[in-house]
Amino acid sequence: VLKCLKSIHASLEKKPPQSQWVIQKYIERPLLYKERKFDIRVWVFVTDTLEIFFYKHGYIRTSSETYSLDNNKKYVHLTNNCLQVFGDGYGKHEPGNTLSFDEFKKYLLEEYSATAVTNFEEHIGPRRETLIMDTVMAVRKDNLGA
Repeated sequence: VLKCLKSIHASLEKKPPQSQWVIQKYIERPLLYKERKFDIRVWVFVTDTLEIFFYKHGYIRTSSETYSLDNNKKYVHLTNNCLQVFGDGYGKHEPGNTLSFDEFKKYLLEEYSATAVTNFEEHIGPRRETLIMDTVMAVRKDNLGA
C-alpha cells in the first residue's frame, strides 16, 4: 500500500516500460456496515460484443474487524472471503461474513433513515451498474490503444 504520490511514482519507475497497472485511491471514510467495511458481490455476464447482463441478486461481504485507518490488519480492510476465512473473527458477526441484500436494506433503513441512502434499488443499484459498465468500457481494446 502506497500512501503518497511520491511513493507511487517511485514504485512505477521500477516497473517495466509499457506495463499496465491499476492504481486506486483508498477511501478513508467509507460507508460502513456496523462499523466494518463491506463490499457488494454481484454477477455480470459480458458477451464478446460487450453486451452486459446483470444478475439482480447478490450479497454483501463484510470484514471481521472494526474499521480504523490506524489498524493495518488485513482483516479490517479487505473483505475477500478467501482471506477472511483464516481470521479469528470469521463468522463472528454474520455467518460466512455475508448478508443478503434484504438484510443490508433493513440495516440502511434502521441506521440511515434520515438520509437519502436508504433505498438500495434507487441509489445503490444503478450506481453499481454504472461502475460495472465503466469498468468494461475501460478495458475495451480501443481504449487501451491496442
